[in-house]
Amino acid sequence: MIAKGTCRRLAASLTCLALSSCDAIGHGFLFPGGPIANAEHHYFLIVCLILVFVIAPVLILTPLIAWHYRLANTRTAYRPQWGFSWSLEGLIWIPPTAIVVGLAVLLW
Repeated sequence: MIAKGTCRRLAASLTCLALSSCDAIGHGFLFPGGPIANAEHHYFLIVCLILVFVIAPVLILTPLIAWHYRLANTRTAYRPQWGFSWSLEGLIWIPPTAIVVGLAVLLW
């Protein structure tokens, strides 16, 4: 029977061997090899940074809203007041439109 420590050392050795033989470290998409690939890598990083501003509020606010309006929370019930608000409509439509237009200009 093989001891646990031996299995761990064997798994770590095989992982290091697999990574070193294929020379995967230092190559690939995140390490561009020429001027055009370097420019594309730069644009890729800019797009990723812009998209962080899109996904971060969604990832933060979705659990907060779900927790606030959960079924067990009887103190605050969801009672919408249906009305039109220009400021709310602007908050909903202007940032996504600006992001799409900005990305289109950048990537064109």
